[in-house]
Amino acid sequence: MKRTINFYLGHFALWYVGLSILVALISAFVYDVGGAVRLFIAFVASTTVASMFVKTERRAPSDDEQRKLIFGSLFIWAALNLVVGVALYFTGGLLQDIDATSGTLLAVLVFVFSLLAAVTLLFLYLSYSFIARKQAEKLNVKR
Repeated sequence: MKRTINFYLGHFALWYVGLSILVALISAFVYDVGGAVRLFIAFVASTTVASMFVKTERRAPSDDEQRKLIFGSLFIWAALNLVVGVALYFTGGLLQDIDATSGTLLAVLVFVFSLLAAVTLLFLYLSYSFIARKQAEKLNVKR
């Protein structure tokens, strides 16, 4: 059954939000897992969506589909993180003790966000290309 790329991007957003909420709840009520775990949420969400793509389409994504999935997922990741960051800033949950009017602070935030985006881009590439191809190869062997 042929699905559109938007279908898979919607599933990425749902998985990303769901896993983020799960990690936040675990951190708040059970054990503080730390910020590094948040890096892997996009990887788990994109790997799940890549697996869904391979099972539904019975093949790995083409180069054009990979590009759309990677950059669409990166856009969703960036938009969701910016919304959360802005909400935390205005509710006092982020940067409470730091002078937020400093230009240096803005430069540091942009640098850190860019670094996180680069790492997330790498994870998305691994999921939608390498892992999807490996799963498609396994699928073809089983038939």
